[in-house]
Amino acid sequence: MARRAFFTVRGGRRLHSGNRRTGKRFLVILLAVLLVLACTRLLYLQKVLPAMAQRAQNDKQNIYLRIMSFVIPGIGEISSQPTANVSASRQQHSHHKLSLPGLHNPKFFMLAQIPYLGDPEIAPQPLLTTPPVKVEQTGEPKIIIPTKDEKRAEGEIIIYHTHTTEAFEPTAQAWFTEDLSLTVAQLGKELAEMLQEKYGLPVVHNQAIHDLDRSRAYEKARPTLEALLQKYPQAKLVIDLHRDGINRSITTGTLGGEPAARVLFVVGTRYNGYEENLQKAQLLHAILEEIAPGISRGIRQRPLVYNQDCHQGSLLIEIGGHENSLAEARRTLPVLAEAINRLYREYFADA
Repeated sequence: MARRAFFTVRGGRRLHSGNRRTGKRFLVILLAVLLVLACTRLLYLQKVLPAMAQRAQNDKQNIYLRIMSFVIPGIGEISSQPTANVSASRQQHSHHKLSLPGLHNPKFFMLAQIPYLGDPEIAPQPLLTTPPVKVEQTGEPKIIIPTKDEKRAEGEIIIYHTHTTEAFEPTAQAWFTEDLSLTVAQLGKELAEMLQEKYGLPVVHNQAIHDLDRSRAYEKARPTLEALLQKYPQAKLVIDLHRDGINRSITTGTLGGEPAARVLFVVGTRYNGYEENLQKAQLLHAILEEIAPGISRGIRQRPLVYNQDCHQGSLLIEIGGHENSLAEARRTLPVLAEAINRLYREYFADA
């Protein structure tokens, strides 16, 4: 009997050598299945890439960012998009462009993962490389009326909306609506009218809806923006007007003793030449501080694109948030219009 079967005794039970072989086969099959699943997962992650981001040059970090983008909303926008004619200056700064300064900060992940947790930290601004805009310190905003013989090209200021359906909940009873009279599109329309009628600036306003699928809004908005720039190649400023989605206590200030929506500038830094757009945001922020101190929330820099690579006069402006009323956002428009007018005339008058 001992010759025909080899066994060991463990806890009073016999373990036959055949059972051992069965256990080994099961373990090998299990490992093979896990390996196949891991490979499939990796291939899937490589395919799930947002369309409106720049391609990372460092392969190891690129894979890392892709994996992160699968689970953290917003980080995916920096994963990958091929670009042409990459300059030497960009190659020199590629390490900076690929790095995410908040990766070691738990707050970065919490803000990316939990909506409306709080206002992300606004990075300190570097010194301007050109002299700041001269702003007259008077009690009333200066209104400049162009002379009759002054001719300006049509569409030197373009206003459009990537998130066209962003609404103001106290007014619209919803965060998003296709009734554009209750959204940022209405603010864009009124801002364009102020710039045209009060200051004589050549403005074009586009109300195309791009965010019925919000995950592809920037991808949808890009052809609209490119068509506008092709039609108005003389454009000096391109304004993408939004509203924020964080707590009212952060997005609300005071104008004339009344609650008013505060203004935030967002600058993407993941493309060549972003410094031009950053400089214009800095100048506009400085003008707002002169006109109405505290109405600007400052400038938020993010390692994303936001289609700002299409033009070196791109401004992404957020007026208020979803908890502000449309009336509070409207209260800010005259101040913003005055600031844009001053920026345009000081910076582009001789351009």
